[in-house]
Amino acid sequence: AKPDCTLFKQLHLAMRIQLLAALAAPMLAQDLFLSTRVEMEPVEAQVPAGWIRAGRTPRGDMIELHFAVKQQNTQQLEQVLLAVSSPSSPDYGKHLSNHQVHELLKPAPQHLAAVENWLSAAGVTAERATPNGDIIVAKVTVEQAEALLSAEYVRLEHGSGAVTDRTPDGYSLPQEVADALDFVSPTKHFPGISQPILQAPGRNASNVNNVPKTLRQAYNVGDAVGKASKNKQAVTAFLKQYYSEDALKSYWSQYCDGITCGKGSPKLVGDATTGTPGVESMLDIEAITGVAGDVDSEFWGVG
Repeated sequence: AKPDCTLFKQLHLAMRIQLLAALAAPMLAQDLFLSTRVEMEPVEAQVPAGWIRAGRTPRGDMIELHFAVKQQNTQQLEQVLLAVSSPSSPDYGKHLSNHQVHELLKPAPQHLAAVENWLSAAGVTAERATPNGDIIVAKVTVEQAEALLSAEYVRLEHGSGAVTDRTPDGYSLPQEVADALDFVSPTKHFPGISQPILQAPGRNASNVNNVPKTLRQAYNVGDAVGKASKNKQAVTAFLKQYYSEDALKSYWSQYCDGITCGKGSPKLVGDATTGTPGVESMLDIEAITGVAGDVDSEFWGVG
């Protein structure tokens, strides 16, 4: 009997397709690493005052990288914000929900694919840290991070005792990945270091201007206080700017004689609220409670 040439050709074609697929996958992955690299956040390499290089970061240490994927429709979000905040707008007060904001800003699918495929090709497990994927997180060794970013991590020490690991000499990404990202962190930006400022003795409301009574006078608030039961106000704090109950009560005691400041202790919300009081964070909570009396307050601290 004659051999079935049709079946033979089909088997041969199938084998060639499998071989080509096997060869194409590593080639595609390789292309992501061999393509032109782009320097990210290209500013002159420098270490801020107060920090010193203490040598290379141990390559076996673990580090959590955050990839900020480019958001879409940021200008549209600004327009919505202005509209819902303007009394003359028909959309005044029609605030977007958290879900609507994430949907509006969600990255382009091709940008998400570029970043996730690149990490996967490098053998890195990543996950989306936000509902729309605009932040992708991956835990890797310093050695892996340096290979991904074509960078060198350095251990840096601050005079306050703080220690961090950064890439002060810069980092770069393959063109396709760089086009999809705003930045990668932690890399070039250094954490803020705050030093508590002690209040000079003998200071009182008669020799300063930005205190509750003068602020109320400037904004024509007078001695008015909140009367609606659902009134609420809040401040936010970042970069280790903490809240201090003692500091706030001391401020009220010194500057709120004869007026009502706040409405009891602020409610603390978040994972970084208490510690050494920050200058900026305490200024915020002091000012807002000093001007708005008998209004529930919240202090939101995010590490």
